[in-house]
Amino acid sequence: MSKSFPIRNPELQTKLLPDGHVVVFNEVTLWAHILSPSGAVIWEFCDGQHSLDAIMDEMEALTGTRPEAAVTEQFIADMLENGLIIEL
Repeated sequence: MSKSFPIRNPELQTKLLPDGHVVVFNEVTLWAHILSPSGAVIWEFCDGQHSLDAIMDEMEALTGTRPEAAVTEQFIADMLENGLIIEL
């Protein structure tokens, strides 16, 4: 997966909550998913321009700590499996 460039599913609506969580909502299926603040940052970088490595670089720049590759890769795989993102 590290060679792919994930992109947010354009069919979904999002809402940033005051505490940093993001609600991702599919109006067709009426399905919603809540992303943690860390997940919301990863979600934001799923723009088709960032690979897994680039997303982890951005997370490190923002937080000062590099996230574990396996955890980040699994989170992205879960978002892909649940239709939150697609891969280019």
